[in-house]
Amino acid sequence: INHYLGASRFARYKANGHAPRRPLDYINGASLLARSAVIKDIGLFDQKFFIYWEDADWSYKAKGAGWKIAWAPQAKLWHKEGATMRHRSSISEYHHARSGLIFFLRYCTSYRFLTPWIFIALKTGSRLFHGHFAHLKLTAKAFISALLGQPATEMPE
Repeated sequence: INHYLGASRFARYKANGHAPRRPLDYINGASLLARSAVIKDIGLFDQKFFIYWEDADWSYKAKGAGWKIAWAPQAKLWHKEGATMRHRSSISEYHHARSGLIFFLRYCTSYRFLTPWIFIALKTGSRLFHGHFAHLKLTAKAFISALLGQPATEMPE
């Protein structure tokens, strides 16, 4: 997770199966396996995240509590990406923006205090650049909801 630009990327590995050289920031929730002691220690996913970024938040809480984040490159997983939400649907766009801002507001502190605002600028700029004008209003509603600490809802009115 890039704390300077407000972006994330999944850990990728080459065909040889070697793990990344640096520690993982988070584990994707679709492939997360945790000891019950971790859940007892830090709890379940935070309800502020309706969908998206909840796995990164949970991983950061686990690391903050002293747990290690690891992966098994030999494991096989089939994840039907987009099965929960259609890619680029209105609800997907809204919650990705809202949850991302909540995450960066929570974890980008001190000298990285600009990251949430960079995240907002990049999201908004991306919508403009790609001509996704219909999503601009939803993105603005998502940011306002996150900044005001409003509870997550499936879709804003």
